[in-house]
Amino acid sequence: MSSADPSEPLLLLIEDNRDTLVAAGRLLETSGFRVEIARGGQDGIAKASRLRPDVIVTDLVMPVTSGYTVCKQLREGRTTRHIPVIVYTGESSASALAPLYGLGVRLFAIKPCVPTVLGQEAHALLATRLSEVRIVTGYGETLDDLAAQVEASEELAHPNR
Repeated sequence: MSSADPSEPLLLLIEDNRDTLVAAGRLLETSGFRVEIARGGQDGIAKASRLRPDVIVTDLVMPVTSGYTVCKQLREGRTTRHIPVIVYTGESSASALAPLYGLGVRLFAIKPCVPTVLGQEAHALLATRLSEVRIVTGYGETLDDLAAQVEASEELAHPNR
């Protein structure tokens, strides 16, 4: 699926739903990324280690290897720990997202989120290397209250980080 322009950043899209994978992948390409796809968590972890993409977008709820496991293994990997990760999910509770904050995830895109908005957010993440949590939904609205809850939940659970 990857386009041939090596000047575009490489984005690894990890998703178990084939239709979402194809549609989001194509739209992310039109947003200025070379896109590699991974069908599920294990494939995503292997490709991340091999390809060392500029940014990773992963679904959270996947069979066999969940997005939580993907984020944990990426954070523990010597060659992958620095790669920014965006979680693209239908989950929007602070309790579900807070553990990912502890794994370095700073950008959450809540489904349904237009892939072109996801592409814009991915470019912004690469440009700024976000330090705070940012949550976007739908057509780019931000959920600042939920982001604050995610940060607070994780900080209360692990006060010495």
